[in-house]
Amino acid sequence: MALSVAAPRPAVFLDKDGTLVEDVPYNVDPARLVFTRGALPALALLAEAGYALVVVTNQPGLASGRFSRADFAQLERALLRRVLDEAGVRIAAVYACPHAPAVGGAPACLCRKPAPGLLRRASREMRLDLARSWMVGDILDDIEAGRRAGCRTVLLDVGHETLWRLSPLRTPQHRCADLFEAAQLIALHLCHSRAGGHPGVESVGPRLRGDDKQIGSCSVIPAQAGIQGAESMGPRARGDDKQLGGCSVIPAQAGIQGCRVRARPGDDKQLAKPMGVLT
Repeated sequence: MALSVAAPRPAVFLDKDGTLVEDVPYNVDPARLVFTRGALPALALLAEAGYALVVVTNQPGLASGRFSRADFAQLERALLRRVLDEAGVRIAAVYACPHAPAVGGAPACLCRKPAPGLLRRASREMRLDLARSWMVGDILDDIEAGRRAGCRTVLLDVGHETLWRLSPLRTPQHRCADLFEAAQLIALHLCHSRAGGHPGVESVGPRLRGDDKQIGSCSVIPAQAGIQGAESMGPRARGDDKQLGGCSVIPAQAGIQGCRVRARPGDDKQLAKPMGVLT
């Protein structure tokens, strides 16, 4: 009898400094780890959607002697422990490039972003499906690494990219204000792809607000009573029988599974921005 082999799974590759945690240059002190806005609920949402969470990071401080491998390993353990304790999910792996850039900033190795080596190595070692995976980062080197690896990409518009050397490989497919918004987008894209082209599930539509009872095609909407097939998440925040404060719902149509998306805490009836068709 032939043994079955698990299919490769999708991942979300996350830059570390400036994306997952605040950028403190050459930091290896666990006490100085500060998560970026919305990072922890973002990780929880992505893990619930079934993505492996993989951190890919350039660490030239190792090459320059600013800190040792033991120092970085201590930081890595602290990061993984805090994510588990505070978000309730596990980061599957951390891949770090220990090399310095070449003269002029070009990669001196195959693993330093914008090269895709870290992502490809993770794919080989963890059986990841790069074509169904995402790279999320705060600068265009992250975007190029993701696109060269064959992933979809999200650039966080947090002001960390300053050079803007654009090219087709350095153009993100999506831009978001923070990691939680990126996680929402990725989860909605997954819902769209699982719809398999079903009529009426062609876009995530506008995010609805107020008492609008229209179900946009695969839209995120406030939880309301009487909407057939809508699946709510989270506790009732205000004790209102007809509305779940702080929750988002998404219609479970035509057997589409796994299309639940959480709202940011406190986002009651409205989620950030309109969003168009996902590609």
